[in-house]
Amino acid sequence: MLSLHGASLSKLKNMLRSRQSSIRARHLNMIQLAGSAQRSYLFPADLPAAFAYHWALARSMRFLPHISIAVRYAPDQLRLLYRATDGLIHVKIFCDVLITADQPNYRLRIGPLAGHAPVKPEVGLNTITCQG
Repeated sequence: MLSLHGASLSKLKNMLRSRQSSIRARHLNMIQLAGSAQRSYLFPADLPAAFAYHWALARSMRFLPHISIAVRYAPDQLRLLYRATDGLIHVKIFCDVLITADQPNYRLRIGPLAGHAPVKPEVGLNTITCQG
């Protein structure tokens, strides 16, 4: 219980504002986002030709409407940008990836890439930007 003895109304309001700001700041640090998508399409070629086409990930990006290449560090090292609008919130998530090709088995592995500074996280009234 809060005692009002000796405390002015303005001091009480300031204390409440400070407490509310502290609570909001803690909640901002607790936001977690997760998601996935699956798209399929017909590719009119045999497996070796299809693998060769998709190995150059930049060519395949047009089939992923919310994902684009933000930075090319090397041919197999990219910073991807996921950008979407959910209602009124504009979301931008950057992700550094390493592309590893297993040509004999026709597999591409897209995994995390370390060693680059993450983007600065920003939260606004209707925007979220972060590193994923």
